[in-house]
Amino acid sequence: MILQLISEHQAGIPLWMDALSGNSSDKASFRQTLNTHLGQFREGVGLSLIVADSALYTAKTLQDLGDFPWITRVPETIAGTRKLILAASGDPAGTSLHGGGFKLWRREAALAGGLHPSRTRAC
Repeated sequence: MILQLISEHQAGIPLWMDALSGNSSDKASFRQTLNTHLGQFREGVGLSLIVADSALYTAKTLQDLGDFPWITRVPETIAGTRKLILAASGDPAGTSLHGGGFKLWRREAALAGGLHPSRTRAC
């Protein structure tokens, strides 16, 4: 079973959830969910940014989002991603996050079928 969940960012209160078959495609069901509910959440609760797992990162989903802001992890199966990860991990200038041994590096690249570089970021 897969649980799709949309929650607001401050208190983590669920706004919407749906239980799906474990055989469903994360990428297809996520895209359908976004297309169905994005407008409603933008107007109803003031949604201004989407933070999602790598299921968001498909050319069709990102085209559907248009200029709507998003943050995600780029899958390592996308050509060039692994090279960016290795390059960033060797760079000591990363920004430390909460002192917990995590660092953030920002790199821009054209991935996922030639999406515009200013819209595609790998961290």
